[in-house]
Amino acid sequence: MSARAGAPAKKTPKGTLIIIGGSEDKAGEMAILSDIARRVGKGKLVLITVASEEPEHVWATYDRVFRALGVKNIEHLGLSRRAEVMADPHLKILKGAKVIFFSGGDQLKLCSELGGTPVSDKIREMYWSGATIAGTSAGATAIGEIMVFGGPPLDGDKFQLAQGLRLLPGTIIDQHFLARSRQPRLIAAVNHNPALVGIGIDEGTALVVS
Repeated sequence: MSARAGAPAKKTPKGTLIIIGGSEDKAGEMAILSDIARRVGKGKLVLITVASEEPEHVWATYDRVFRALGVKNIEHLGLSRRAEVMADPHLKILKGAKVIFFSGGDQLKLCSELGGTPVSDKIREMYWSGATIAGTSAGATAIGEIMVFGGPPLDGDKFQLAQGLRLLPGTIIDQHFLARSRQPRLIAAVNHNPALVGIGIDEGTALVVS
């Protein structure tokens, strides 16, 4: 269907989202991480470990893996407190990045620390301008409009909802989907938000949106 004559064209982001269900291979073929490394090319990758309780360990792991895949320029954004982010958001680290990668951990911590900050605004701007934004596990859930978290695996009624980073509006994203039996949780979350689309992504799997 063509747009109505005279109506403004709907703008869409020029970037790409890579939403990973967690536990992606970090040895052997490494299909998902290899694809991300290819997108970095000769550019820069920024790893954001805000969600993690062990940011230095996570940074060391991904630094080793991505360098083995040929990424020569990789930097770590490990801000841990919202006050720190607001006082000095380290936006210079993001400058020129072709790929921004959110690690796993706690999605509520990630969005509580980054949501509505200069870092979050800059990442959104870069995505709209053509950067690739990748997230694994908690980093994947944070990409959606609404995050689902908490609750035992087989009880779809015991969970919480919070606002995500809204890089993919209209969605609720859950990860480790089959491995952790999260089908009831996502179904219940969508029942509470019927205007949104629920996306369940299993371990070692990625959804690419462009």
